[in-house]
Amino acid sequence: MTTASRKLELVAFGFAVALLMFVEYIGRRSAEALVETAGWVEHTHEVIEELDGLLIATVDAETGRRGYALTRDESLLVPYRDAAARAAAHQKRARALTADNPDQSRRLAALEPHVDARLQLLDKAVAAQRAAGHEPQRVANDTLRGHEEMDRVRAGIAELVAEERRLLAERQLRTNQQMTQARWIQLGGSALGVGLLLLVVIRLRRAIVLREESAQLARKNEENLATTLESIGDGVIATDEDARITRMNPVACAITGWTLDDARGRSIDEVFHLVHEVTTNDLENPVTTALKTGSVVEIHDAAMLVSKDGSKRRVADSAAPIRGTEGGIHGAVLVFRDITKTLEDARSLRRAHAFLDSIIDNIPDMLFVKDAQDLAFVRFNRAGEALLGMKREELIGKTDFAFFPPDQAKAFVEKDRQTLRGKQVVEITEEPLTTSKGVRWLHTKKVPVLDERGDPEYLLGISADITERRLAEIVLRASKDATELAHRELEAFSYSVAHDLRAPLRSIDGFSQALLDDYADQLDDQGKSYLNRVRNAARRMAELIDDLLALARVSRSELARGAIDLSALAREVGEIAKRDRNPNAELVVAEGLTTNADPKLVRVLLENLMANAFKFSNKREHARVEVGKTVANGRDAFFVRDNGAGFDLASAKKLFTAFQRYHRPTEYEGSGIGLATAERIVTRHGGRIWAESSPDAGATFYFTFEASENKDK
Repeated sequence: MTTASRKLELVAFGFAVALLMFVEYIGRRSAEALVETAGWVEHTHEVIEELDGLLIATVDAETGRRGYALTRDESLLVPYRDAAARAAAHQKRARALTADNPDQSRRLAALEPHVDARLQLLDKAVAAQRAAGHEPQRVANDTLRGHEEMDRVRAGIAELVAEERRLLAERQLRTNQQMTQARWIQLGGSALGVGLLLLVVIRLRRAIVLREESAQLARKNEENLATTLESIGDGVIATDEDARITRMNPVACAITGWTLDDARGRSIDEVFHLVHEVTTNDLENPVTTALKTGSVVEIHDAAMLVSKDGSKRRVADSAAPIRGTEGGIHGAVLVFRDITKTLEDARSLRRAHAFLDSIIDNIPDMLFVKDAQDLAFVRFNRAGEALLGMKREELIGKTDFAFFPPDQAKAFVEKDRQTLRGKQVVEITEEPLTTSKGVRWLHTKKVPVLDERGDPEYLLGISADITERRLAEIVLRASKDATELAHRELEAFSYSVAHDLRAPLRSIDGFSQALLDDYADQLDDQGKSYLNRVRNAARRMAELIDDLLALARVSRSELARGAIDLSALAREVGEIAKRDRNPNAELVVAEGLTTNADPKLVRVLLENLMANAFKFSNKREHARVEVGKTVANGRDAFFVRDNGAGFDLASAKKLFTAFQRYHRPTEYEGSGIGLATAERIVTRHGGRIWAESSPDAGATFYFTFEASENKDK
């Protein structure tokens, strides 16, 4: 209201008071007419307000639906539903207010279907977006159909408002005429002035209340928007129509490295700087594109966001324009998220899958996976392809019945079901498999693969082709049978040697002794020498027979391993050998020598090695025999060392062969069986024996034993 109008109202008020009593009757009638006119004016304003409210509610509903379409935030549907409810309320009140005006009622009746159609389109769009997700094309199509209905709503409301304004103009004209009449008729004019003054005051108070309510609503909407943005898990940046930052949520600040205070008013290209992942060239900002095209723009697939500190992150999502009620673009909103870790996890997962695929494909045994429901193949490796003679593509999705004879396939399936029912590994040591190469024998393990609930989901099978091993075992069994037969024949031969050959030898030795005893006076020295040589040869033959029998026993006897105190055993055996071979020699045995072997055979081993040591050192003035332990090739090795005659290793190539001697029998006695026996004992224990020596510098014999769990060789 202007200052001149207020002064005029004051003058009219004073003049009316002065003439109040004078024009009481006329004033009363004029006041009544003014009140009636004012009521119609108020009525017109109420109609206009309801129509404006209807338009605003419809626009608010559309805005709420668009916010939901852009952000997928369910909380934005609250103001949307509220706007729809307000629109219905405004329609109802407008019908009541225009009931006295048939023309306006008709216009309103024609408008209401378009409002309802617009709201129904919004409801359908929200429901569709909930079901199908964010689809820019669907949003665009819904917006286009909504514009058509919205244009009809605006046109209908504009027609109603225009009629009301016309009525308002008529009523205001009538009021002015009455005011003019009141001026001529002082009492009526004064009363009209007082009425107008009261009307102004009422309207001012109403305007103040409405302004306060609007301010509160604006503050509440601002708070809701701020809360919504802060609650969104993705980064959100809003700009004006010039692509300058107006708002950022905390997630956007954290990703870009910019605070809202620093970023506000800056260009989007400065705050949200995108470069290509490979070329590092700048990429066009999606906000800029969205403002140009007026459509939703996806962030480039290879886009890297350069943060304020220079670090780079992979980001994804889109930018969309912000439109006003008239459809004009007032800015843009950018929604994005950091997908760096997601991509890294995806790459790691792909590498893990590739690594697993490589392992599975390079396993030398056949590996297959079946689904627990139909037992159809879902995985197969290269070894399986080679074994079956078919490609994995031929097997995947099919069952055993598609490839194997029915009886064989049925047996496979029964084992599979047994594995899945028991939820335990089932091992099949031998099973035949018909392949393109013939029947192969497999050693198979079937493993149930359970899901998170503990129910079988897959069946894993690992099959080793044991056909060659099975054939080898058959050959080995045949060889073993032949060997056992040979051992029995050797044993029979040994008994034959022991009994059949000893008798002639005893006869030779006995008759030779009888000749020496009974015919000594008839024999000259040469004859006696011949007979002594015969007796010595017979005794030597008997010793050879004993040694051969001992070697045979070593080869035939079963190993009975046990813990051995090698130090104590070496002292015991050494003292006996020293007494028999070289009583003046020195015997040195290291303490703490232990092993796990057959005690009887180890005693024989030491007897042979230590007897040789004392024998070949008996010509030394200070003979010395030592038993100890050392490390050879990373393994413990025992040794028997002497400082005796020694030998040339190059000339002793068959040192551990029976009857092979380095020294002449006239130099040192012996049958040449001892080292062969020692070598056989060590070999049977899975070990190795070797010597180090040189002429006249002594000899050292080393030997090792395998662990007790190793098999007898």
